[in-house]
Amino acid sequence: MVVREYEDRGVSAFRGRNRRSGQLATILENIRRGVIKSGEHLIIESLDRLSRQPIFDALQTMKDILSAGVTIHSVFDGLPYTLETVNREQWRANQLLNSMMRGHEESRIKSERVAEAYENGRQTGKIVAGRIPTWLRIEKDKDGKKVFKVNDDVAKIVNDIFEMARDGLSSYKIAQELKRRGIAPFGEQRKPIGSKSKGSHHWNATSILNILTRKTVLGEYRPTITSYDENGKRIMTPAGVLPNYYKEIVTPELWQAANDAIQSRKRRGSMGQGRKGADFANILKDTTICSHCGNPMHIKVQREHRTLARYTRLRCAGKSEGVCGNSRSPRYLVIENAVLDFVSEVELVDRRSDEAAALQRDIATENLRVESLDDQIRTVITNFLSTQSSVAVQMVSELEAEKARLVSSLETKRSKLASIASSQSPEDRKTALKELRATMAALEPVDGDNEAEKTSKAAQRYAVRAKLNLKIKEVIDRIEFSKDGTDLVIMRDESVFYAFEDKVNGLRITKFTAPRERDPSVEATFEGLQA
Repeated sequence: MVVREYEDRGVSAFRGRNRRSGQLATILENIRRGVIKSGEHLIIESLDRLSRQPIFDALQTMKDILSAGVTIHSVFDGLPYTLETVNREQWRANQLLNSMMRGHEESRIKSERVAEAYENGRQTGKIVAGRIPTWLRIEKDKDGKKVFKVNDDVAKIVNDIFEMARDGLSSYKIAQELKRRGIAPFGEQRKPIGSKSKGSHHWNATSILNILTRKTVLGEYRPTITSYDENGKRIMTPAGVLPNYYKEIVTPELWQAANDAIQSRKRRGSMGQGRKGADFANILKDTTICSHCGNPMHIKVQREHRTLARYTRLRCAGKSEGVCGNSRSPRYLVIENAVLDFVSEVELVDRRSDEAAALQRDIATENLRVESLDDQIRTVITNFLSTQSSVAVQMVSELEAEKARLVSSLETKRSKLASIASSQSPEDRKTALKELRATMAALEPVDGDNEAEKTSKAAQRYAVRAKLNLKIKEVIDRIEFSKDGTDLVIMRDESVFYAFEDKVNGLRITKFTAPRERDPSVEATFEGLQA
């Protein structure tokens, strides 16, 4: 009668991992605790299933089992092994030793051949077997050579992820959007060995960030050299960077724009603050501060006592916490509409020339190449320079020279791009603003919408407002709110600012350029909503 079964699939017996953390470790622990008792039998496929370690390590595992009075049966040999028979019958002991030595030698040769194949792949760029990105598959061309082919459906999803990140959506919101669309996560769920987790495979913020921040989508492959410490623990050492190894499925320009947006969110403190609401209510988020205490101005939803109508105000966080005397709470929509209507630096439409677009693409490509060169230089220094190798010194010198050339090229192109002004006209911007407001109005839920329609509209509205928030943060450094009724919208280079002043007949708006020179073309009273 079989009492219990043990299985170690995918757990290395060559490095002894099965003895440390696999089911073999469970067997040895059960023997020690008396769960598996003397006189019981352990049936295995063959002796090398227990261990493929060097002979003395493998003998220790065998001794621990046999010394406890447990009999080992090998299906392959058709023989039982006990401590008594191994000690008494030399041929049986020889059989045991030969089996363990053969198993270790087979694994050693296989390990060396695999390592040689991967090293050859690192040196030549030749495709070797192994894990590859989900959006690729390996096929053979007419000459029998392995080549990468792109899975277009998956590549389209990856590009959608990058575009959503570029437009300001957080990794959490992107995961939620993919779930809403019914898009299954890539690959199969990977769980730690021994994990009892039964959770479903689903998109999450971590999996989205892994896609967004790695350069595999640009075709980059970062091989590693595998080694092991004295306990058999695997150590992965970077072995360089191979550009253009995989097929590129995301343009450098899109990759850079998405990662710039991620960094912008981090700088503004928007990452890691938990889940946000279903609506991106505050497109001025991360820019509004109290001019007295420097704390952020947060949105507060209130009700009108007489009409019970809901409206939103901005309120100083320092006032809420009792550390600031700024009790002013301006209507949020007044400020939002004023920024959209009068802060012309917020680009609502992009009419830049083909030359500017080409420069942006070149800048993104060269910037990524500089980062790749930095990684290669660090790898060479870490792995080889400590040996004072003349080859390593020459490699670093050549990489540094290429980096210096690219840095110089980047400076020239960035300067040239800055000199190319956007051709957005006031008429273009006015039309774009009208279209934007019409889009947001169309995404408001109406009577008769079912739950799916409401969810879809909410997701689209969130995306529109998140993108708008990113555009605002690109040009506006901060909006300072004062208790005397004057608000200052200050651009990132601080060469331009707008003064919003509460007046009886509305919000008075004036544009200034440093040093505090009025711009008469932007000087008006904004009625809209009463401040």
